[in-house]
Amino acid sequence: VWRARTLPYPKDTYSVSVDHGTQRVVVRTSNKKFYKPFEVPELRALGQVLDEAALTWDWKNNTLVVQYRKPVEAVRAEVEEKMERRRLKDDTPVEGGDADCKQQ
Repeated sequence: VWRARTLPYPKDTYSVSVDHGTQRVVVRTSNKKFYKPFEVPELRALGQVLDEAALTWDWKNNTLVVQYRKPVEAVRAEVEEKMERRRLKDDTPVEGGDADCKQQ
């Protein structure tokens, strides 16, 4: 989810699309007053391409909200990374011996 605030133009002025050459989500206005590319580094790391169908956006209260739904492979990789971090945290030995060291 990305939020672009203080955008006073009407909703029909905005265009949100995927630039397939650079693999970025691009927000632009028809009056050429605003242009902003957004990267999705998680998908780039997995070698996934951006899908135009997974992109949605809305404009309310001078804020443009852009959402991109992650593919199943990206969610699966996220869960695996989380489990790996949790496993590493549990395997880390406590330095100095006893973790419940009482002060004297």
